[in-house]
Amino acid sequence: MDQPQSIANLARAVILRDQLPMKYSVLSVAIAVLFSAILSSDVLSSSKELQKNYNIIVSATSMAFDKLNPRNMVFGRLTWRGGLVLASDHKEFGGYSGIPLMKKGQQLFAVSDRGTWLRARLLYKDGHLTGVDKPLIGPLRARNGKSLRAKKYSDAEDISLWTRKNKTYALISFERKHRIGRFPITKAGIQKPTNYLKLPKGVFKTTRNKGLEALTILSDKKNRGTVLTFLERRHDKRGNHKGWLIRNKKSWKIRLKRHGKFDITGLTTLANGNVLILERHFSFLAGVQMRIREIKHQDIRKKAVLDGEILVRATMRYNIDNIEGISTHTNKTGETIITLMSDNNFNKNGLQRTVLMQFKLD
Repeated sequence: MDQPQSIANLARAVILRDQLPMKYSVLSVAIAVLFSAILSSDVLSSSKELQKNYNIIVSATSMAFDKLNPRNMVFGRLTWRGGLVLASDHKEFGGYSGIPLMKKGQQLFAVSDRGTWLRARLLYKDGHLTGVDKPLIGPLRARNGKSLRAKKYSDAEDISLWTRKNKTYALISFERKHRIGRFPITKAGIQKPTNYLKLPKGVFKTTRNKGLEALTILSDKKNRGTVLTFLERRHDKRGNHKGWLIRNKKSWKIRLKRHGKFDITGLTTLANGNVLILERHFSFLAGVQMRIREIKHQDIRKKAVLDGEILVRATMRYNIDNIEGISTHTNKTGETIITLMSDNNFNKNGLQRTVLMQFKLD
């Protein structure tokens, strides 16, 4: 995420958390947050010291989704399954923009735009998310094994997992230095990449901080193994979001119809092959909004203009933050679970939070 968007989201977070009436000056809040952001090197600094894995302490505070009616559990086709506000004193905790879950939802991975990863075990009670355990943080590495330091190399945006021959790999997309890398996952965490995908030329025509914001690996019979990816806030002449299908060193253009001023922040593939698209919109008048759309796998083909059903749209009435990560899994009882996670932009004074939440998809 670029600096102006970070500052805007910080201002929004103040309003969201304290539920200030709009009669108070949003501008004064924004100025105060802008001043704070300028003084804080955390907003744009990269990871310079994390060289190995660390066990860290993460607190988890339960939250409801509907702030005005906490007992409300059903939101369209989504049923609330618990949410947590996560916090840690470790300076590299936060900034998470991509998440996958493993082991039927028992294990979480997340990547940050400072070039680090987080692994944690998720705790449940009666199918509801209640906490995290054994959090481990480590550096993303270059092919030479060195940790990614400079911002232009470390800005990870999304991650998608697949398993082949009993080995699990992560595809991780980066902006600024635009690329998608293939990273093996072992018991020790995310390892150095084995290679990078060949990307279409159109990716490199974008600005450094409006790169590959979202990706997922498709699983339907026709597209199995194909990567679907979209740029951040880049549109064609008709206003559609720009994206590509990538497979075996070949790529094809694909577009997503844009509704309103929402931007794509994440992608995930359901067990039935359909794709969920996470979108976010921010303005000083309306605050932050989040939306999830479902795309039918039959519609995903080269040169297509995709569109789909809106599963949920959440405004500041709901306990959302700068939501950037989305993942889906099938739990032990066969339910489809959607997991969302927010990027706090490494803000440590409470203006933005790291929120983790789950819903059951009906």
